[in-house]
Amino acid sequence: MKLKSLLLGSAAVLVAVSGARAADAIVVEPEPVEYVRVCDAYGAGWFYIPGTETCLKFDGDVRVQYGFTHYHDKLPDETSQHEWNYRARLNVRANNETEYGTLASRIRFVAASAEGGHNDVLSAVEGPSSANTVVDWAVISLAGFRIGFADDYWTTAGGYGYYNARFDGPYGFQNGIFFDYTYASNGFTATVGVEDGGRSGESGAPDLYAGVTYSGSGWYLAGIYYHDSSASSGAWKVRADYDFGSNGFAVGGWYMADDGKTDYVKGHAWGVTAKMNLTDNMVLFGGYGQTADQWFGSADYIAQASTAADSSAVNYTVGISWNVVPGLLIQPEYTKVRATQNTANTATFDRFSLRIVRSF
Repeated sequence: MKLKSLLLGSAAVLVAVSGARAADAIVVEPEPVEYVRVCDAYGAGWFYIPGTETCLKFDGDVRVQYGFTHYHDKLPDETSQHEWNYRARLNVRANNETEYGTLASRIRFVAASAEGGHNDVLSAVEGPSSANTVVDWAVISLAGFRIGFADDYWTTAGGYGYYNARFDGPYGFQNGIFFDYTYASNGFTATVGVEDGGRSGESGAPDLYAGVTYSGSGWYLAGIYYHDSSASSGAWKVRADYDFGSNGFAVGGWYMADDGKTDYVKGHAWGVTAKMNLTDNMVLFGGYGQTADQWFGSADYIAQASTAADSSAVNYTVGISWNVVPGLLIQPEYTKVRATQNTANTATFDRFSLRIVRSF
């Protein structure tokens, strides 16, 4: 009986001790996982950087383009040229709200190959070069102020090319480092700024600029003035577009001029453009442009004269923008150019190009 009592008492003590140890054991809880949250304040594709109130977005595009150009009147004989090129761009955007409004920044990385053009035959040896990656957009903005490096205001307020039914002749743009302020209200904007841009190949103070735009009721209107400090002279540009809404039909026109001294025009130029929806995802576009008292083209087409007097050019373009599926654009295009310099030399060429762009 004593042995039985002793065994039962020992078991009870062991149970009590093990229970006390279990109560004292430390259980390590896993830290809560902070999943990426969608930021819907600035549209699709934005998300919060974990642990912050800053929203981030990545977007960009990949473009491959083939071009075929046939030159007439080129000395010593007519030639044809093929070229392939490619471009890749990646945007990194960051936005957050402050007591002064949205603090925004944008960085764009771009890698674009040299054209690799060559006459008459396609050759892998003479194909496009390997592309180096550079930053061609680095801008900070807050409360209407912008500072940084990007495509210049002369271009962005007037349109890049035929594909968006606003153009200043052939495709093209310049970058510049700038500081400006824009007031915006009810579709109206007014901008003033200072820029050290890529158009100015001469030493001198930065260029000053101002412009107004209006978007509304089917209209897009713009007026821009630049003071080229290296030439102590000014250049100006106006444009007007109207979208009729029916079938996406829109027409536009532009005119720009200076006294022949600035790096923006060197004479005067004008043009018209139009576009129309063929289907829900296919747009037909075309335009005509003309320059006078300025050089148009490059030394490949005709020897460049020391003055731009009596130089002129006309160009016709027609093409189709086809959004095959969301994020994929195919754009065939035909352009004809005839340039005359000092009434003695001419350069005429026909160009066909095919762009394939995947955007995301």
